[in-house]
Amino acid sequence: MTPRKDDPASLSGAYALNALGDADRKRFEDHLAESEEARNELTELSDTAVLLGMAVEPVTPPATLKASIMDSLTSTPQVPRLAPVAAPRVERNLGKAEAKAQARWFTRPITVLVASAAAVALVFGGVALANTLGHTVQQQAQADQLAAINAADDSQRQASDVTGGGSAT
Repeated sequence: MTPRKDDPASLSGAYALNALGDADRKRFEDHLAESEEARNELTELSDTAVLLGMAVEPVTPPATLKASIMDSLTSTPQVPRLAPVAAPRVERNLGKAEAKAQARWFTRPITVLVASAAAVALVFGGVALANTLGHTVQQQAQADQLAAINAADDSQRQASDVTGGGSAT
C-alpha cells in the first residue's frame, strides 16, 4: 500500500529518525496527540532505531580523514550568510499524551535494554542451575542404583585381568 501524501500517519518512520521539516513535524505531532496507535508505532520504531544503532560495533576513523576534511574546507568557497529572519516564537503547551510520548521516547529504550539484559541473565542463570541440579540428581540416582545392585542377595562379583593390561570387574 502506498501512503497518501496528505496522511500524517505515513510520517512516523521519518519522525522517529528526526528527519522531518518543521511543517511535517508539526502535522505529525498534531496527529500523534490524537492517535494512540501512532504513539505505539512511534515507540516501536524509535526503540528499533536505537537497537539498530547499538547493534553495530563502533569504528574509529583513520587519523588522515580529519586532515583531509579540514583541507577540503579551506579550499571550498563559502556562501555568504543570509540575514536571519525574525520569526515569532510560539510557546506551545504540550498535551498530556504528547508529553508522555516524548518522555517515553527517551526513557523506554534504556528500560527495554535493562529489562532484556535482566531477562537474559535470569534465563542463563536458571538454565545453569537446572543443569547443575539435574546433573547432581542424576549422579545420585546412578549411585543409588549401583548400591542397590551390589547390596542384592543374588549379586556376584568377579575380577579378571585383560590382555594388554588392566582388569575388568
